Amino acid sequence: MRYFNISLFSAAMVFLLSACQTPPLEVAVQSVNAHTLTHESTFKVQARSEREGPYLALLTQSITEHLVAKGYKESDSPDMLVAYQIRFKEDTEVVTEIIPVADLVYNRQQLEPVFEAHILINAIDTKTGDVLWKAASTRDLTQVSSKKYTKERADKAASELLESFPAHE
Repeated sequence: MRYFNISLFSAAMVFLLSACQTPPLEVAVQSVNAHTLTHESTFKVQARSEREGPYLALLTQSITEHLVAKGYKESDSPDMLVAYQIRFKEDTEVVTEIIPVADLVYNRQQLEPVFEAHILINAIDTKTGDVLWKAASTRDLTQVSSKKYTKERADKAASELLESFPAHE
């Protein structure tokens, strides 16, 4: 009986801890000219957002560190500009639930809050203005507190966003 209680407690803890974790970002990536991108050696990160906050500095720092780890060098006169923009969507949307009952179908509609962040990152050749690589993602922020945005969260987001960014040759 004691073994059963320990197993049940362990299973409950695993379930609770996994429910508290943020799911990984779903990132859409387009590598327009990856060959040219790997020959660029210096970069500068530029941020734009509808809202100011400490998350911009943390995310910019994390993106910079991630690119340096991939072999690129930060510069004030770069070969490549890594520009990212964050837009927020705060709204409500109508959600329709279809409820089948016997031979009938009922629709129940209700308003649900929407709080999302959309991020777009472009790697741009500073000489030609061509977009060499881009990525985009959306994250639901209804359960996220901007006051609890830490360097670790910024590092995780940068890692997920730039996972397919090619390393410098």
